[in-house]
Amino acid sequence: MSKVYVLGSIPGQGKTTTAIALAKYFRNQGMKVANLQAIKGRHDAGLYMKNDCYHYSIPLEAAKSRESLAQWLPKDFDIHIIEVGFPYSPLGAAYIDRFDRVNEIISAEHMDDWPEFIKGNMLKWYTCSKILKLWDLFHSRTVQPVITKTEGDIGNPCVDTNQVIHHVDSLVYDEIEPLMVLPRSEKKAIAVGTFPAEFWDIYPDLKWHQYNYSAFTEAVKGGSYDLAIVGGCADQSVKLDVGGFDLPVICYQPSALSDRVEMDTHFGGRISLNPVQMLETIKAQPVGTSLAPANGSYGRFSNRFWVFQRYSGADILEKEGNVLFCNGWVLPQYLMREGLLEV
Repeated sequence: MSKVYVLGSIPGQGKTTTAIALAKYFRNQGMKVANLQAIKGRHDAGLYMKNDCYHYSIPLEAAKSRESLAQWLPKDFDIHIIEVGFPYSPLGAAYIDRFDRVNEIISAEHMDDWPEFIKGNMLKWYTCSKILKLWDLFHSRTVQPVITKTEGDIGNPCVDTNQVIHHVDSLVYDEIEPLMVLPRSEKKAIAVGTFPAEFWDIYPDLKWHQYNYSAFTEAVKGGSYDLAIVGGCADQSVKLDVGGFDLPVICYQPSALSDRVEMDTHFGGRISLNPVQMLETIKAQPVGTSLAPANGSYGRFSNRFWVFQRYSGADILEKEGNVLFCNGWVLPQYLMREGLLEV
């Protein structure tokens, strides 16, 4: 069994900082730690890599049941730390509802007005007042507040401005038996940008050029590799010439290799849907069931993997020549399942 620490809160409260500080705390005790994120896609993945964390992503389908969740937790770790963004939304609540104990991350700025602050924002984001039921759902289990951005130790679980975590023994956790084992390949892979870190497990000798796309291009043309991974970055103007790439390419930033796609940054205004109904759809219906109208923010999850699609005018997966375009954070487990990645 592994101890699973769940950290939930909205963006900007210090979840990732807390997750990395907690991982360092346990690693200093000689434990092997896996950091996992729900929903986030490429955001923060590079930060985890730079902090030498074993980073994994948990897809939405894992939230269907406790048994499904176990299938996406990597084996052979003593500690699993799961970061859940927007835990008071339908998607976030689906993950939270798989656990009996969670740690709620609250910045010092809002430690005195937290319920009012969150509920006020929930009613700004959603037109349906039933969204407040997800706040109640979150707090229907054991919840341990963790205050971040504090000036030193405040006597309760907290992370100070020096990114030191205090009173770890007071944090709450569940215990789960992880079941995920990724295959290991002797093939040579090369990558650039941010991509699902599961590729590191599959290709132990993977060469990462961080965010130097020109150096990556030259290395591919001058080397002998079996697979190239074009990861994403914040700069949407990046363009690569892979015309001379005589190897399979997996691309997580389609705009870098194609002129016919562009990132859709329009998310619309307030969200009009029944959040409780959407949560029940995630729990009860098959993966790929439509979650929301196509023209809304949640409509971007209505594909066969329930993965957020970042680009307009493109399917979740498209193959052109030797390039496989991933319009979203499509994990290598899905690519192997679809027969599009041979290890």
